[in-house]
Amino acid sequence: MKAGCLPDWKVGELPEAPPRGFKSLMATIGPGAIMLSLSIGSGEWLMGPAAAVQYGPMLMWITTIAVITQTFFNLECIRYSVFSGEPMMIGYNRLKPGRWLWGPFWIITCVVCIGPGWAITSATAWTAILINKMPDAANKTSVMVWGIILTAIVLFMLLWGKKVENTLEKISWAIVAFIVGSLIILIIGWVPGEAIWSVTKGFFMFGSIPEGADPVLLGGFAAYSAAGGIFNISSSNWFRDKGYGMGKQVGYISGAIGGEKIEVAPTGIVFKPTAENLKKWKEWLHFARVDQWIIFGVGCWIGMWLTVTFAVGMIPQGTKLAGWAVAAYQGNAIRNFLGTPGWVWVQLIGFWVLFGTQLGVTDSATRQMADMLYNLWPGLRKWIKGDIRIIYYIVFALVVLWVIMMVAVVKLPLTFILIQANIAGFVFVYGGIQTLVVNHKFLPKEIRPNWFEDLMVICMVVFYGFFTFFAMRKAFGTAGWVILFAVYIIVLILGLVDLSKRKEEGYQA
Repeated sequence: MKAGCLPDWKVGELPEAPPRGFKSLMATIGPGAIMLSLSIGSGEWLMGPAAAVQYGPMLMWITTIAVITQTFFNLECIRYSVFSGEPMMIGYNRLKPGRWLWGPFWIITCVVCIGPGWAITSATAWTAILINKMPDAANKTSVMVWGIILTAIVLFMLLWGKKVENTLEKISWAIVAFIVGSLIILIIGWVPGEAIWSVTKGFFMFGSIPEGADPVLLGGFAAYSAAGGIFNISSSNWFRDKGYGMGKQVGYISGAIGGEKIEVAPTGIVFKPTAENLKKWKEWLHFARVDQWIIFGVGCWIGMWLTVTFAVGMIPQGTKLAGWAVAAYQGNAIRNFLGTPGWVWVQLIGFWVLFGTQLGVTDSATRQMADMLYNLWPGLRKWIKGDIRIIYYIVFALVVLWVIMMVAVVKLPLTFILIQANIAGFVFVYGGIQTLVVNHKFLPKEIRPNWFEDLMVICMVVFYGFFTFFAMRKAFGTAGWVILFAVYIIVLILGLVDLSKRKEEGYQA
């Protein structure tokens, strides 16, 4: 079956979805937990509280819009994967001018979006626990050593299991349970009701931006309010490996230890939109929507509410926070009530928040690059004899080495995270445009997104376009936003040209 600039799709039968019910729900949800563990990181623990304390909790409406639009975007990436068994980035390769532009373009994007920030910040939290205070310049070596150790631990943890996705899912559930449970106890015990109400109102004060607010901080906060750019796109990879829809026909990345060789199809297998298949399709989408709206969407909103409420309740309003000041303030505030165990507790929350993010983003970037490389080069597939694990773990090792190298040289990890967060905003703009084109060009009309789902993705593109425009203008002046605008226009024009050829090059029954 013809579909754009990649080899033709094979045609198969859509597998049956599990029957609706609690047991099936527990068996099918899970990718949302991985994404939730990934998202409760720098945005929730550092940027959100810093913005809310400095400028006021009326900014929290940014998170409400971010969570809603990102969840719609995730589901559009998942839609493509359930239909074809391909991750969404492979779908981008089907667009003109083809994989030799979009393949390297998205691989470079993945490399840029993975850095040392989470390794160093999680190591900082761990070092703070060990020395009973926030690390300073004298503790730099200890932080770097722990950063390297924790990065290596990430690789070790994902060596195990029948499916890498399942291993990551189990770890993510445990991390989320500890973080959410701890913050609920701390808020009930020590946060005044006035702070709780002011933060809750802030999530619905749409359009409120105080004068003098830093657009770079707000842009990063908006992008990392839920997942963040390529980490949203990887929802399609995790759902493929979970076995949703045609993902069952395509295969998955298995663990190096405890897994077995699974020959993943380099291109997708699709189904014809018969009445029977459309009935199955609706059931698969039902479970995907529950996973994304309940676990990811509501979970991200609650995660930001918990961390910001705790920060606003512990830190005087108007305090300008930089670096690790958020964690230091909160830890010291709880130390006044609970002593050293309170300090350790708060820093342990911060450690698991940031380590969970490090774990998720490393796997996300790695699996997307591995899938992209596996798709790009037939000779590479022949060399590894169809065992995608070889590419996955080679790329994973290279990512770990990249992060370790950056740990040794990056002096301002939180600034690095802020830069990456704003890059995630760019990804939402051009990734949102390409996702709309892919789903309307290559999917049968019976399963394409409806007008409201399209509108929500367009809102996301406009929302992040707004924040990236002001961030680039502040960081690089007029030249910055002009270049950025030109990139957006080029991607949009290419997409419109591609969409205009839908009848000739798109889905053919």
